[in-house]
Amino acid sequence: MKYLLLTTLFMSIQNLYAGLTPIQEIFSPDESMYPTDQYQKVAVLQWANTQDTPIEVNSAEAERFKQRNREAIAEYAEEANLQGATLLVTPEMAVVGYPSQPEFDDNFASVTQADPYAEDKNGPTFQYFSKIAQKLKMYLHIGFLEKVKSERKFFNSVMVISPKGNLIATYHKQNLFGGESMYIKEGNGPITYQGPAGEIGLGVCADIYDSTFLNQYRQLKVDALSLSSSWTVHNSAYSYYVSAAKYLNTFIMGSNHNYFPDAGVVNADGTIQSHIRQTTGLAFGFLQLK
Repeated sequence: MKYLLLTTLFMSIQNLYAGLTPIQEIFSPDESMYPTDQYQKVAVLQWANTQDTPIEVNSAEAERFKQRNREAIAEYAEEANLQGATLLVTPEMAVVGYPSQPEFDDNFASVTQADPYAEDKNGPTFQYFSKIAQKLKMYLHIGFLEKVKSERKFFNSVMVISPKGNLIATYHKQNLFGGESMYIKEGNGPITYQGPAGEIGLGVCADIYDSTFLNQYRQLKVDALSLSSSWTVHNSAYSYYVSAAKYLNTFIMGSNHNYFPDAGVVNADGTIQSHIRQTTGLAFGFLQLK
């Protein structure tokens, strides 16, 4: 909890100097409108590791850095669980974060530079969060950098772990942004899984403004779309969540990093369930049970 308080204070000060336009934040809708026998409570995380991801490190150093991030995310999962959520969405590349390299759009500059941070989908990140998911009886959507043996580049991925600790889905970002193409390979299609609230689709950040991506999930008629983001411009992510919700006629769960923030849960008609901008932490919403 001490880590969470320090992170919130640090990012509040940082956001103040970044010139963000504050909003009247909504952390959760009126819970009396969402009885537990009809709705699943979900949480989205707005957070980023406070240290830029180190470059030119070996695998052991990268693993120690990722483990600190895993532990911080686990604290938020515990908090979400205490608030009654049974699903948590984390930001894009949450376990890895990003280096400070403006000349490369603050991405890794090469496959070689990113390699110490990449891991198999059944690797240390899954092993760690599998135990957390079982302990808390939650669905966890975890952003990470995935290594696949047959591929020359990595995938910007989100894994979904069930309350039983099983890996039930892995999604690869399709619409790459900026310098990502230097070390990331495009994904090749939509991924969904069946949860208590029906068929949940998965996406990552810039996917949300790609028409091919949106039409994939529109055709599938998903019951909700989970979006793990790391936005690159001020005060804009939420408008994309709203537009996508209306276009797809489905709930959007938008998680984000907190340096260009906006996170929350949007109804299928584009109305707000929750929306946070200044705060590092959790926003909540509800999906209708099937």
